[in-house]
Amino acid sequence: MNKQILLTTFALLLMLNCWSQEKTNPILFSEYYFGPAFGSSGGFSNGVSLNYQTKDNLFTLRYTNNIQLEGKFLFVFFPAFEVVEQTDEFALLYGKRKIYDNHSFSYSAGVGYVKHKEFTYVENDIRNFEVQDGVGLPFEMNIKWFNRNKERYRIYLLIPVGQPTSFSRSIGFKLYGNISKTSFIGLGINYGFGWHKNY
Repeated sequence: MNKQILLTTFALLLMLNCWSQEKTNPILFSEYYFGPAFGSSGGFSNGVSLNYQTKDNLFTLRYTNNIQLEGKFLFVFFPAFEVVEQTDEFALLYGKRKIYDNHSFSYSAGVGYVKHKEFTYVENDIRNFEVQDGVGLPFEMNIKWFNRNKERYRIYLLIPVGQPTSFSRSIGFKLYGNISKTSFIGLGINYGFGWHKNY
């Protein structure tokens, strides 16, 4: 599901790149992020977001998935992992973003829906799960780096194609979380595509 969301977002950004004019561009970018999360619904965390900026106002749609794994050995050298807890967050955030020469800093908060599943075994080794869901307060802070000027897009970061464009990659760090019945806070690396400033 995460791959489908990421591919759809990337395709949307590519189409908008084709439609954008040479002298102006929107500030619109997607991000994929991953890292550890801590709290009552922590674990391995990853997610995607779509961001739009007008002036210094930043609007974000975000999906985050946290999982906790438990290892079991099927044989001596063959471990297997099972998901024992899973948290899905769908959030809408508003914040501020400051753009510098080749990097930016932003902070946001908003409202989100959180669904937490805890898996257990019942009779005859049948898996069951209990669900906690509700509204939470999502938040995040980001610092990221991107192209200073328009450059030719590079496939695999090596092969230049086309004319210099404002569409580029970004990389940075994200501190994020959600305050709810099953709160968490995460620290991740984010990797993005899109238009990160007006060129």
